Amino acid sequence: LSNDGRWLYTSGIEYSLEGQGRVYVIDTGIRAVVEHIPVVSPLVVPGSGTDFISFGLSPDGTRLYTGGSARSTTNPDYMLSLVIDLNAKQVVDAINLGPIQPDIGDKVVFSPDGKHVYYTLTLEQCMLVASTQTLQVVNEIPLSFEPIHIKLSHDGTRAFVAGAEPISHSVSCLAIVDLTTNNVVATVIGTTEYPPPCPGLAVCPDDSKAWLGSNNRVEIIDIDTASIIDDINLISLFTAGDIGAACPYVIAYSDDGSTVHVANFDANNY
Repeated sequence: LSNDGRWLYTSGIEYSLEGQGRVYVIDTGIRAVVEHIPVVSPLVVPGSGTDFISFGLSPDGTRLYTGGSARSTTNPDYMLSLVIDLNAKQVVDAINLGPIQPDIGDKVVFSPDGKHVYYTLTLEQCMLVASTQTLQVVNEIPLSFEPIHIKLSHDGTRAFVAGAEPISHSVSCLAIVDLTTNNVVATVIGTTEYPPPCPGLAVCPDDSKAWLGSNNRVEIIDIDTASIIDDINLISLFTAGDIGAACPYVIAYSDDGSTVHVANFDANNY
């Protein structure tokens, strides 16, 4: 979503064009797709990595950086994050993320000043730090679990990374990362054990608490103490006619911080 709320960007695949990826531009005022941007580039092996489902929007609203699932033409074992210029409406560059395993679930987020972009690499169990000035990876931060969602503190000094325990995938996890040193300072392990986990993540406006999705519940974490201080059983909130388990995969705060919205993946409710 653009900073002014006018434009919403989403990805999709054009199967009639041999799986070519596209970015769809939605005018939120009229709630309609008004433009689409083809995701093609001579930097990318044709047909690879254009089915990404995640990207980050630069703070100035001019560029999108895709998750790293596109294969480089110069070395097909290396994955690229594509840089899309929203004014030119085309792919203009790429960041080489290295010989990683492609995973369309990888997430992308910018630092508040736009100088760095952060990637969670689920299968690699790490996050990468890249410079938007040099378009080079400048750091790799190992994690003890498979990361999915990532949020930054409002001052850009900390990252909050949610994911799943890598062996049984039965527990949600949250890492708190100091971005001034690029070190993990704390990892919080969820209390509910039942696969698969649903590690949705939201951070309150004052960065004091994180809401971590778990199985059938949301766990509330105090950031300063890195401890679970409360939880909400989502099953108990189901109404007549709701079916399935509760899988809180997407969580978001309202602008004023007064309410939290939870999208429930398994039961198709909200």
